[in-house]
Amino acid sequence: AGVAAAAITTYTPSLLVQSLANPFTAGATWQLLPPQLPLAAGFGSAVVDPRNGDVYFTGGNSNSAVPTAPAGNTTFIKSNFVTKVPWSALAVMPNGRWGHKAVIPD
Repeated sequence: AGVAAAAITTYTPSLLVQSLANPFTAGATWQLLPPQLPLAAGFGSAVVDPRNGDVYFTGGNSNSAVPTAPAGNTTFIKSNFVTKVPWSALAVMPNGRWGHKAVIPD
């Protein structure tokens, strides 16, 4: 989550989590999926494990004042889109990250 504005001089971090059901067909709508993130962030990375619905969120930028030069967050948290359990903290990343990607290997 996170909405950039103008020349990226400011943005609004968000707690909002949404998903779009697969297959991505005409008429599909975005759904709010609680629980919401425990920390408002933008430019983080999320990945869903298709085998069990586990969703992992990591990093992000919670500094709306200077979004182009943040330190980045070290959060690494997990929830599940099927059971909608509260987010639980996993290992803290050694370096803050934002604007990155995440994958789940086969």
